[in-house]
Amino acid sequence: MDAARAWYHSEAYAEILPLRLNGADYSGILVEGI
Repeated sequence: MDAARAWYHSEAYAEILPLRLNGADYSGILVEGI
């Protein structure tokens, strides 16, 4: 879970996040321990 949060808040992802948010509607589920 920490790795997913670190990636989501990274500078690299921040650069492409606007493209993803404007591209479509998304839902995601992260499950820890599986």
